Amino acid sequence: MYEESNQHAKHAVQLMRRAGVGEALIYAYMESGWLITSENVHLAPPGYVKEFEGYVKEYQNAMNEPLKDNQINVLLLVSIANDILKDLAFKLRTNLRDAYNYFIKKHLEGNKDFFNYEVNSVLDYGGLCAMKTLNNLESIHKLAEHELEENILATSRSIFESYLYMVALNRSEEFFEENILNANHEQPVSIASLAKQSKYRQDRQLYNSFFRESSRFVHLDVLSAQAYFKEYQPFTEINRSLIAYVIGVTFAVLNLEQISMFKECDDQFCKDISYLVEHAKKDLLDGYRLIASIPSSQSGMYDKLKQRLEN
Repeated sequence: MYEESNQHAKHAVQLMRRAGVGEALIYAYMESGWLITSENVHLAPPGYVKEFEGYVKEYQNAMNEPLKDNQINVLLLVSIANDILKDLAFKLRTNLRDAYNYFIKKHLEGNKDFFNYEVNSVLDYGGLCAMKTLNNLESIHKLAEHELEENILATSRSIFESYLYMVALNRSEEFFEENILNANHEQPVSIASLAKQSKYRQDRQLYNSFFRESSRFVHLDVLSAQAYFKEYQPFTEINRSLIAYVIGVTFAVLNLEQISMFKECDDQFCKDISYLVEHAKKDLLDGYRLIASIPSSQSGMYDKLKQRLEN
């Protein structure tokens, strides 16, 4: 039996989940401030035990209650939403891993020395971006297992940067030679300028919302501390690490789409990726609509991501 401050509730929940503590017990802990188990129940005053058991029963009843019209069961809805988003993120991560490897195998294997990789063409740079994104997706997957939302957003930021470079390559044939092959390292291309010059207006909006927000977890400041220790309500809002996972996957899908638009890409590859991207976008749009259905999980940034997926 122990008590935790709200400031550390998020980390306490993560530790309990990793230790295999049931969701009903975690819910009771969040509501009461106490975690009572068979090992410490003899130390707790009777009133505390009764209160704790009441919250356990409340959660169990909510999970077993059927959904009814005109009645909101937030606990059940959030639980269902978390399961759906987890399945969505894991499925798309697997599809993306196969698709990026498909690009590498189709366009680079047999033509490149991967131990002494050199970038001499747009396809070479796309391959570098593909390998980087594969690593980022694997990192996001591992971070999601430990519910490290802030680190997932920081990694997703990297995928967003890669995506903006791919958009720039498709926008201008001169961009590769001027800014990749013959880049001025003293005056590198800024992410802000890439977003501003993108043909997708949502990219400028996402730079102002997503990129700046996620940058707090890369460049630490006072606002970063506030973001790290913000209040956490795991049973009335969708798991934030899952939402961050979906955001990272979204940028990976958009990035793959841009790579498939390179005129140097194989025709069959482009057709296959077009089919995958089309269905991935539909799944992601459904995911963002689900997120928006929970009042506590709404954000203007999700609307911008939806608009970009629909573009």
